[in-house]
Amino acid sequence: MKLGKAAAAAAAACVAMLVPGTAASAHVSEVAGAVVCDIGTGSLTVTWTLHNLYPQVATLSKVTLSPEVDGVRAPKTIAAKHGDKPGEVTFSYPLSAKNGSVSISYVGTWPDGYTKGFHGAAEGRSSCAAASAPPASSRPTLPVTGSSPAVYVVIGGTLLAVGGALLLFGRRRSETA
Repeated sequence: MKLGKAAAAAAAACVAMLVPGTAASAHVSEVAGAVVCDIGTGSLTVTWTLHNLYPQVATLSKVTLSPEVDGVRAPKTIAAKHGDKPGEVTFSYPLSAKNGSVSISYVGTWPDGYTKGFHGAAEGRSSCAAASAPPASSRPTLPVTGSSPAVYVVIGGTLLAVGGALLLFGRRRSETA
């Protein structure tokens, strides 16, 4: 009978492993950048939006802009996530027309001591006469992070099978005793 309880506990643990964690449990920051043309003035501007998907404020350090631009005041923090709404900070600065691609990198640190580096990029424009919206290819790409759900399914299935085998073995043993 004790073996049956152990098998049931193992099966419950397997089911719990199959339930994916939420994004709120991860220290994640996302970067979005857009280079926009002001047809009226012929000037280019890059706008960065930094998101914090963790329910604590992220403190930023080592903010690096490429190309380097004098006089840009980069943000010091990103607000905490509230419910389903990520924390956000946005800032912009002018670009010269010769910039090809622009990028940003920074280190985020949360109050619990977790620290991680982040990076984003956007394609620049060589002229400002074409259109006011950036081309579709100017969207930054972000790395895919985290574990694949398939890993949890395989581990959970294996543990479930082992738990079921222990349950059957325990019942047969108690029937023969």
